[in-house]
Amino acid sequence: LHSLSKRKKNMGSVQIISPVDGKVYKTVQLSNEKEAIAIVQKSHEAQKKWKDTPISKRKKICQDFVKCFTAKREEIAKELTMQMGR
Repeated sequence: LHSLSKRKKNMGSVQIISPVDGKVYKTVQLSNEKEAIAIVQKSHEAQKKWKDTPISKRKKICQDFVKCFTAKREEIAKELTMQMGR
């Protein structure tokens, strides 16, 4: 977090170039310092809650994720192909 405070306040955006055709696939907005710090803090809080979640509930959450992921496999495969080129 300390290194973030030395960076510019507004980081702008980054373009994702697809190796499939060399064109801009997406432009993604980058988080500024305040947003990045908030994201890190939220993830620390979420990890503490996850640690206290019973294993049976964690198992169910993971199983539900796998179901959602596989239901969107075509969409995910296309996204990965465009970003990775394979």
